[in-house]
Amino acid sequence: MAESARILIIDDEEGMRDFLSFVFKTEGYQALTAADGQEALELVERDNIDAILTDLKMPGMDGIELLRRIRELDRNVVVVIMTAYASLQSALEAMKYGAYDYLLKPFDDVDTVMDTIARAVERRRLIKRNARLLDDLQRANQQLNRMCEDAQQQAGELKQAYDELKSLDERKTRFMARVSRALLDSLAHIQGHVTLLSSERLGALGDEQREALVDVKQRAGELIRLVNDILYLQEAEAGQVQLSPRPVSLAAVVEGACRPVQAKADEQAITLDCDIPEALPLVLGDEARLQQAVTHLLDNAVKFSPPFSRVSVSLRQE
Repeated sequence: MAESARILIIDDEEGMRDFLSFVFKTEGYQALTAADGQEALELVERDNIDAILTDLKMPGMDGIELLRRIRELDRNVVVVIMTAYASLQSALEAMKYGAYDYLLKPFDDVDTVMDTIARAVERRRLIKRNARLLDDLQRANQQLNRMCEDAQQQAGELKQAYDELKSLDERKTRFMARVSRALLDSLAHIQGHVTLLSSERLGALGDEQREALVDVKQRAGELIRLVNDILYLQEAEAGQVQLSPRPVSLAAVVEGACRPVQAKADEQAITLDCDIPEALPLVLGDEARLQQAVTHLLDNAVKFSPPFSRVSVSLRQE
């Protein structure tokens, strides 16, 4: 920083100003001079001064008042006081007002002056660097605060959107449940009427009528299973599935699953083999859920098998 640092020399003695200016320029500093406090203040206000070397005793504005005024213009500029032995107490007082150091006149050697100025310039460099770092930190903090505010706003918007979607989903679930139960009621009525018609209590039936009723009953059963699947899925999504474990005959479960799939297999010319031994022990499980699962497996097997193929299901005790 020595090559570009600006040093302001303030002394009412022209010879001292010229001497110090020559020495500083020899060391690579930029040297400016002022004969009194007012001229010095104008230079401080106009130029970017790094360090100031000022005499304490000057006519008009003394070094203490000048130091106070300089602090008002640039509180970070580094000031070194020059004083004679007789005014050492005043120099110490000046340091209370923010002077960085003091030098006693006459100087014993120039090296002491140069060392003091070098330390003053380094201090100024550190002050500037710290100021830049502080400014960067403040800007980063402001940016972080803005990001936090944006994140909080987005979180609020997301929560609002989530609450709205949750409300819509709950309404959809309630609507689907009402529709599904209404469909189950209607399908139950249809099956009841089919059973009544099939019993011929309302009149004799021809072969074609019997076949039609069988088809209606089969389709109604498929719809009932589909609606029950929808209700089960809704319960699973809501975490409301309740199992009712009890001793269950797996043979009855598989037979119950084969019956509704048999008609679909016949339509597609698929042979459905159900090999179920009669003597099997009971198992603990939810009969309705087990039959639902096996029915789905068989239904998919038939659905994705080519015509004239064979789908086999068997039970074995190991």
